[in-house]
Amino acid sequence: MGGPPHSRQRGGSRLDPHAGRDGSVYGDEFLDSVASALPFGRFGTPADVASTVGFLCSDKAAYVSGSFFTVDGGLGASLARLPQGPPT
Repeated sequence: MGGPPHSRQRGGSRLDPHAGRDGSVYGDEFLDSVASALPFGRFGTPADVASTVGFLCSDKAAYVSGSFFTVDGGLGASLARLPQGPPT
């Protein structure tokens, strides 16, 4: 099965009864604590990334050249505040 372990199965894991509501290997409590530590208070969505892609494909980005767009909701700026890992 491909992909990272947090995205292998939706709707809970048959292997781990303590898996998060999204099927991740991390529990809901841990995921909520990580999300609350992010500057936007939530995880990003596909729509967040799509909005950036839409902008870059539009005429409004006609003068953009050689730039990096970090679509992480401020995660890079807040890594020091995040919990260190799932509870053991």
